[in-house]
Amino acid sequence: WSTFLECITSFEALELAVKDKRQAWKAQKASMEQQVTGLKKQVEQLEKKRRLYSWQQAEGIITDQELLAAHRQLKSEEGLLTIQMDRLKAFKGEESPMTLATFKRLAEYWSGDIANELWDATDDVKARFAELFDLQATIVPDKSQNGYHINMSANVPLEMEGDALGAYDMVFSSSRGGLKGERITLPKG
Repeated sequence: WSTFLECITSFEALELAVKDKRQAWKAQKASMEQQVTGLKKQVEQLEKKRRLYSWQQAEGIITDQELLAAHRQLKSEEGLLTIQMDRLKAFKGEESPMTLATFKRLAEYWSGDIANELWDATDDVKARFAELFDLQATIVPDKSQNGYHINMSANVPLEMEGDALGAYDMVFSSSRGGLKGERITLPKG
């Protein structure tokens, strides 16, 4: 339990996870904005084609039937582009990942108040935390055979994804002498 508390109150790895998630979100947002710009250009091209077909029909180059068929095709293409743009715009409406400043405020509160309360937690509270965090621990003998390492994995909930908690999959590694290091395996979401 004490190793678990050390891990969840030592925020270097979690800070990296927050930075990585925010950076990935920014890259995705930039990509989406480029896609929206490209789709808008395609819609403009369809409008130009529509005017060109109308001009061709007015000049007698194409028949009314050909104009109608061309307009149906353009309408279909425009509908597909609109659906794609709506999907991309929905992303803009999603909440952005937590900022580093917000994370640091949360970390100050968490490590100071919450962790102190958990230090002497009952077995029932420990079990609920283990379940909430999907905590798993593996004890591995040290190469020298004089000690051991504890590898723990946990899903650390740091944000909301809709109505559910979003979590970061984390692996913490510790030895009998104290926390050796932390590393991120895979951010969810």
